[in-house]
Amino acid sequence: SCLSDCWQGNYEITFGNPTNSYAEKEEAETLDYIFFKEGSKAQVTVQKTSLPLEHTIPRGTMSYSDHEAVETELLIEDKEISSDYESQKVWNKMSNENTEALTLAIKSDLYKTDGYQFEYLAISFVIYVLIIFFQNWVLNSVLTVIFCFCFSMATLTLQTRKVALQNIMQQIEIDQ
Repeated sequence: SCLSDCWQGNYEITFGNPTNSYAEKEEAETLDYIFFKEGSKAQVTVQKTSLPLEHTIPRGTMSYSDHEAVETELLIEDKEISSDYESQKVWNKMSNENTEALTLAIKSDLYKTDGYQFEYLAISFVIYVLIIFFQNWVLNSVLTVIFCFCFSMATLTLQTRKVALQNIMQQIEIDQ
């Protein structure tokens, strides 16, 4: 059996949400997922997936985070072993459709992550060149902070995200 995505094709914006106080110019996209995998003795059904929190902290103007919280209600039941061929055929078809939608969403996120990673590396390179050519300590101090941020985004944060998405893709391919 393969990992299933709790959004079930009804993706909501979890990053860059226009109602989020941190999302000034961010591209709206779904970055936060909850995955589950059925066991041989348990059947899992998604009851509801939603964004449970208000967009700002009560009596405040700031959001909790730059990402929206995701909540999923799952119904977990004992699985009856059935020899009914038709129900198994329908289940396999639904599972394949969900897997294809999930694979497409993850591949899209991988391409976006690659693009963002390249952008941050390019900005880091340009800033590094500016640091070498300018001999003003105030400007170099500011440029160094910006360089460190951009370089760490490209090499740590986005690389970690990329590896996580690649691992999910590998797990999907193994389970198919």
